[in-house]
Amino acid sequence: MDPSPPIYKIPPPAVARAVEIDEADVTLSEGAELRNTTATGDRIENEKESGGSVEGAAANPSTTTVEDIKHVEERRTPDESQQSLRQVGTSDKETDVALSRRIHILGFTAHARFLAHALASTPDVPVSIFALHRKVMSQWGEENRRLSLYDGQGRHISSIAIPCPERIPRPSPYYKYINGADYYLDHVIVDTGAAIRPVLDALRDRIDYRTTICLLHPGLGLVEELNEHVFTDPDERPNYVLGHSTHRVGKGSRGIYSMKHKQQGTLYLHGLPKHEGSTLDPSSVAHEAMQQTQHLTDLLSSTETLNVVGLPWVRFLSWKLPRLIFGSAADSISVIMGCKYKDVYPNRHARAMWDCLLDETIAIISQLPELQEHPHRIQYFTGNGFRRKLRTSLFGQGNNTSPWVKQVRMGQPPPVDYFNGYIIRRAEELGLEHKYNSMASDAVKARLIARQRELRSDIPSTSPYLMDTDVIGGGQPPPSLEDMLELELGDL
Repeated sequence: MDPSPPIYKIPPPAVARAVEIDEADVTLSEGAELRNTTATGDRIENEKESGGSVEGAAANPSTTTVEDIKHVEERRTPDESQQSLRQVGTSDKETDVALSRRIHILGFTAHARFLAHALASTPDVPVSIFALHRKVMSQWGEENRRLSLYDGQGRHISSIAIPCPERIPRPSPYYKYINGADYYLDHVIVDTGAAIRPVLDALRDRIDYRTTICLLHPGLGLVEELNEHVFTDPDERPNYVLGHSTHRVGKGSRGIYSMKHKQQGTLYLHGLPKHEGSTLDPSSVAHEAMQQTQHLTDLLSSTETLNVVGLPWVRFLSWKLPRLIFGSAADSISVIMGCKYKDVYPNRHARAMWDCLLDETIAIISQLPELQEHPHRIQYFTGNGFRRKLRTSLFGQGNNTSPWVKQVRMGQPPPVDYFNGYIIRRAEELGLEHKYNSMASDAVKARLIARQRELRSDIPSTSPYLMDTDVIGGGQPPPSLEDMLELELGDL
């Protein structure tokens, strides 16, 4: 991840509506109250860091010209039936720019279905889902072509009709000419347990500079990999929004199109700048990216269910790092040992690996350039309290198994490159030691290769079919690490 701060910030104008809910009409649990307080604090700090004016940050009149707006209008011509008008301020006038409202959900995890349900419940936001498995399409009609949401106690909240999910495989060449404007993807929210790079690679012919991709991935470094291997042309690359959700969502018991919303959370977003490597005018490219990422943020903010908050890079990074640090130690060790979370710490050899990985990872995190102007954040991550909370979270997983173990057992690569791999890359940039993270990454990949060889030697069609929503090893999806870190991070 580029350590330099972003050239613009995108706190969404609809955030105030998302967090300023009349609490007289809403009963919140203790954890939900903490999240609501944290979200409000994030919004207030965003306004301070952006000069107290969301409109000023979005418009950026010091760098935006009328010619820039015209350049955007010339490049983007979405289907008129799918577009909406936004006001984009300039130094001397306002110009209407047409932007699409279509959103595609890539993934079929419980959280992805929750996002689809929330957005499909919003008027004038067309939502569709990409499917990785045939079962997703075959079950659509059997479950009344609707997504059903339940609360943590299994009580029905609402159901919403959705279009039949579309298969991921790339369509035939003539598909582009049959579907016209519908061929290109305007907004893609990626929330899948499968490997993201090959999935987006299969869709790359439908993605270009007009597309905005929101990556709801717990790790970091995915954008760099996508730009290097999938979207190699800087002039045609999509726009990126990084996301981090604290909503607790689980599998429903009434079919694959149902899900349980166990606890209200917040969806944090950060729009990445876009200007490096492009042969076009940097100010025009940067403005176009800002406009389109802001538009997706507005669309996600249109439903109060998601509770959207836009964050500048340092605050967003502070939310991402705890899960990344935990996964680089707990998940990698779980794969190496082939064990559940609860079996890591009682084993003295695994405990030694845990301590070494944490020591090295936190040492690297404390040297990140973007954190150097925020010593209170460094102090939080290097303090003993943070380590105790990570250890408590490890014990709190109970009988659960790391999702990485499930992926390796299925012969799929776990996201080690976006956890330990991200730490390794940042250490190399800073000239720091990273031997423990490198050994952990190599061991996880070696375990994957051994498992893939094992699966190839099995008799075909005898292995059980597994979806990305299955849990291997018993138990429920692990409790969220944010439950214990919410208050502290909200105060940073």
